[in-house]
Formats: sequence, structure tokens, C-alpha cells
Amino acid sequence: MEASDHAALAAALGSDADAVVLDFDDTFAPTPTNVAAAYGALPGALASPGAWLARPRALYARQPGLTFGGIPARAALCDLAALLTALPGRWPHLYLPKLETVAQAQAWALALRTAEAHLGLGPGTLRVCLQIETWPGLLAADRLLFELRDWAYGLNAGRWDYVFSVVKTVGPTWAGPLPPRSGLGMDVDAMRAYAEALVAVCRARGAQAVGGTAALSPDPHDPGPALAAVQADKAREAAQGFVGAWAGRPDLIGAVRAGLALGAPASSPVTPSPVTPARLLALPDPGPLDPAEVEDTAALALAVFRAWFAGQGVVERAGRLEDTATAELARALLGQWVRVQAPLQDGRPLTPGAYLALRRRLCPDLSPEARLLDHLVLSPTPPAYFPHEAQVLGLCGPGLRAPEAPLTAPHPDHPSPVADLGPLARRALAACAELARFTETPGEITRTFLCPQSREVTAYFSAWAHDLGLNVRLDAAGNLRARREGPAPESPTLYLGSHVDTVPNAGAYDGVLGVTLAYAVAEALRAAPLPFALELLAFSEEEGVRFGVPFIGSRALVGTLDEVLGRQDAQGISVRGALEAYGLTPAELPEAEVRGPSVGFLELHIEQGPVLQAAGAPLGVVTAIAGQNRLRLDFAGQAAHAGTTPMAHRRDALAAAARFVVAAEELARATPGLVATVGMLSAHPGAINVIPGRRTPPWTFAMNRTPRARRP
Repeated sequence: MEASDHAALAAALGSDADAVVLDFDDTFAPTPTNVAAAYGALPGALASPGAWLARPRALYARQPGLTFGGIPARAALCDLAALLTALPGRWPHLYLPKLETVAQAQAWALALRTAEAHLGLGPGTLRVCLQIETWPGLLAADRLLFELRDWAYGLNAGRWDYVFSVVKTVGPTWAGPLPPRSGLGMDVDAMRAYAEALVAVCRARGAQAVGGTAALSPDPHDPGPALAAVQADKAREAAQGFVGAWAGRPDLIGAVRAGLALGAPASSPVTPSPVTPARLLALPDPGPLDPAEVEDTAALALAVFRAWFAGQGVVERAGRLEDTATAELARALLGQWVRVQAPLQDGRPLTPGAYLALRRRLCPDLSPEARLLDHLVLSPTPPAYFPHEAQVLGLCGPGLRAPEAPLTAPHPDHPSPVADLGPLARRALAACAELARFTETPGEITRTFLCPQSREVTAYFSAWAHDLGLNVRLDAAGNLRARREGPAPESPTLYLGSHVDTVPNAGAYDGVLGVTLAYAVAEALRAAPLPFALELLAFSEEEGVRFGVPFIGSRALVGTLDEVLGRQDAQGISVRGALEAYGLTPAELPEAEVRGPSVGFLELHIEQGPVLQAAGAPLGVVTAIAGQNRLRLDFAGQAAHAGTTPMAHRRDALAAAARFVVAAEELARATPGLVATVGMLSAHPGAINVIPGRRTPPWTFAMNRTPRARRP
């Protein structure tokens, strides 16, 4: 039951359900009013007899208006606190939604352990069921269960969230169109494999397998067909090994219970085929799509978005209960179909233009649901979750911040196109804080070239660019490029931007601030006529962390990336291979090169040294840049026993390398404008009682003219 719907909760309490689930996730629209109503209803609900469960929001969601140390609070932890403190001595079992990674499971383990300690509860007092409703979560289900073993009692199947995750994850690399929702029922072998994989983990670990939600809405004049379909679905789940399931409405409880009671005959154990990744992804070819079904898919997403913005989490539509999960699936399918230009049964391809024409028949351009759906469908890569994207877009949705106040129109007496840049500057800084969440390593900021989190960064800036009306593309090197055309085809281009990758454990502003400020500049100039084209660049790589060679992103713009395509990372993956694995096409690199006249390139960047700070200057102009030479030097000596080899007989490679390090330091200090850094030393054989026979110090030797920073 949606947690703030008091009438639905009352109906659930009056039913004969074995337990009632308070839902803060898929069926919940988190407006401030709804959150307050849901939290306020908890003491009374938990005081009622019967078993209570609760599903907090997913870890990606933020709680508007609440921060810790300047970082937005996680809504999931707010829900957890409310649930565990609403009625002392009464703690509902928890469903943990949308788990994807081991790190997320570890975060929940820490939260549960901390909560038990704070409440004075013994370890393992709180009980949880893990929702295996994402493609990465299914692949890691056994490990997720292990990480939460002290609290977990089962795994739950969430079919539509799972299908959404599959479409979002594998759709960008799928050659043709994926099937519509009607072609992804549990009778499809790939979906049976999903259920079998979940049950297999439960059987191996002694956990309970909980089936999906019955989400049909029976016709009050003829409920028989819907109830029969629910019963058949639950009988199938019971035959596969599921021991329980959810009913989306009280009038479905009887059909759910009857289906589970049928199950598989005890004398006929189920012997499914082995579950392999190939079987899980053996989705049927839908052939040309029915235009009516495509239109209905768009209409479903728009209907749920419209209701969600109005504070309603569930929509009854065509005999089904539709919520966040089915809307996410609908928009992901639309995006995948548009990306592959899926053929329609009337002979037309579903191009971006055809999609927009369809959507405009259903909903006007300026409505928030249309703006959200267009962004989700037309983004270069599938955005993660629509509630987050609505917040990024600044739409007035549930619990989301309102858009920035409109920029003041130019005044004849003031040449500046805006009156106050403060809001945009604050937005640029806030964007950096948001982007800091997209990290490979929890607790720090680390984003290497083409890591999975790069897609989230791309989606973030794509949303901003679409909101500004810019043309967006992802080039063959993974650079996101957002462009505003000039007054004439031959107009020169001003390039603004920086890089979005980081060094390990980076600061929040290195590189990415230059991108957020570039977007803020474009927003400030949105209504101003410009004599040139404007292109915003979010370079995919600059730091050189993954492949040991920097500037992969910008090399593509000057046509030199092909020189390093064979370079390999620590796992033996080449730059070319990494691009292809990410869904990019190295053969298209020439299309990334800058052509035509340019005004120049401007990069706004934090100072990474102490010069401006020492001078008390807030802003400087770079007059020189370090020209780097990176060398890897091997010092060869002779390994020997440290205790028995006299000093006069030693050939210690590390001692020689140490003298070189000191000499490089002294040379740099004595030479104006020269800097020298040894960033790493490795020893062989690397034992404390063995004289090193070989030392390999990769080091960076950077030369430039004496750098000066001055205020403009």
C-alpha cells in the first residue's frame, strides 16, 4: 500500500492479508505533503494488529530540504529512521529496493548495524528481504545476500523493475528493437530464467523466495478474467519455488492465495534448464512494432509522470495498476526503440522526429511530463531513474526543487544579458555536489575513463543541455558535446568546458566545475544574441589514470587519438576495446575532430596550486601551462640478502633510484619554471630482508615557462 494513502491502508487493515506492506518506493510520490502524511500515519499503523512490512525509498533518492555537511540526505535513511522510531518496540520487516551493487548492500548493512546499536537492539533483530529487481542485482544476488546475511530472510522478484533494468543496461548495445511489455511476460524463457535464478540462490542459502506483485485491476462487473489471470500467475510462481507474493489490491488476495496453494505437485519436482547469461538475455525478436502499442507505451509513461507530479503514485489504466516501475520500463523501451529506429508495422521507422510527433499528439511540449519523457527518451545514454532526472531538470515535481527564477531580460542601460549571476553560480556549485555521487568507490570521488558512472554524468549534463535547447551528441571518444548554432553556417565556434574523469579520491571541483560553469554560462547567455556558435565540451578523459596516457578526450578533437588506441590498461583492455565495450565506434573518430573556424577554447578550472591563495586573488588568467614528459625508468642492480651482504659489495637499485629522485628535485628547484615529480616507486623482489635488484619509478617531468597568475 502507498504509504500516505490512508484509505488504502484502512482497506488493507480490513482485509485478510497475512501482512501489509507500507510502500515508500514504486507506488509513492514523495511530495513533502505525502512524506509528512506517511510518517504521521506510522504510529497508528504499526499499533494495529497483524504483521507489517515496509519498503523505504531506494538509495539513489534524495530527501529535499535536508542536508548533512552540505550533502543532500538520502531519502532511504530518512524512511528507515521514521519506520524504526515511530512506535518503540515495534519494527516492521523491511524490503530493500533496487539493489544493484555490493557497495549498496554494504551501505544497507552499515545502516542496519548502526540503527540496531542506536536503538539498543541485538545484532540481527531487524529483518530484511532483498528485492532482486535489477540486472546487476540478479548477477550479484548471492553476494548481496551474503553481505546482508545477518538480517536477510529472503529475496523478492520485481519483474517490471527487472525488465526495465535489462532494457536500460543492455539496450544501448542491442542491434534491433527489444520486445514491448506485452512480449515480456513470465511465459518468455528469459523471464522464467530470471525467476529460476532467484529461486536457486534462495534454495542454496536457505532463504525464502517471494514472488512479484499482482497488479491487475478487476472489472467490478466481470472480475473473473483478472482473478483467473492472477491465480494462474501465482500458481506458476509456486511451481517455480516461490513461497509468497504481493497483492496490489485487497480484492486480489484470494486469487493470490489460491494460486500459491496450487504450486507444483510434491512428486513432480521442477527441473528447469540451466540459467546462463545467454538464456537470461535470449529475448524474442518482436519484428516490426505495432504503432498503436508504441503510442500506448508513451501514453502510459506520460500518465504516470502526470500523476506523479501531482502527488499520486499509482494510476489505474486499462485494467492494470501502473506505477513508477512500469513507467520506467515504458520510457526505457521508447528510448531503445528510438535509438535503433525500430521499424513499425506501417513501414515507418521510429526516428526521434517520429517519436516527437507521436508524443505531441498525446501531450503539449511545455508540460512537465512531456519535458521529462523527451529527456529520458532522447538522451544519448539511458538515464538511471526518472525521479532523479526530474530533479536535475528542475521540474516542479514531488519534493523537487522549483526551477531557478527566470533570468531578468536585458536592460538598455546594462550590456550584461543577465542581472544576477548568483543563482547560476550556486547552481554550478550544487551540480558539482550532485555529480560527486557518481563514483566508482563509495566514500570518495573516483571516476576513471568510461567507468559505469560516466553514463550517469553524461545523463546529468544531457538533461541540462536539453533544458537549454542545445543539440546534444556523444562523440566516438565518449565526449559529450552540446551545441548552440551561430547566426550563420560559417560562424566560428567558441568552445567551453573541461573533463569529467578524476584522479583517485579526487576533490569535488577538479575538472567538473569547468563543465558546470560552462553550462551556467550557456544558461546566462540563453536569451542573448551571439555572433558565434557555442559548443560545451565534457571531455571523457584527461587525467591518464586508466591507460597511463592523458587527454584521450581532447585528442579526439585534434585527430591524434588513433595514436594511442592500442594502449592497454591494467586488465589488458585496449583504448579501442574500452570504447567498443562502452558502445562507441572508433571508426567514427574522424567525425569528432574540430573543423571550421573557431573563436577559441576557454576552460574554467580550480587552481591546483597555492599561487592565487597566497596572493589573496579570487581569479587568475593562465599565461603558461605545464608541458609534460612522462618517463618510466628502470634501475637495475643485484638482489642479495640484506643481512649478509656488506655495503661495499652491494648494487642496491633502490638507493640509486633514491639519488635520482633527489637530483631531479634539486634540478627543478634550481631551474625557473621547471617542476619534477616522482609519482610511484615499485621494487623487485619487494621483500624487507632482500636488497632490491630492480627499481622502477614511473615519474612525471613537466617543463613550462615560469607560471604567472594575474587578476583580469
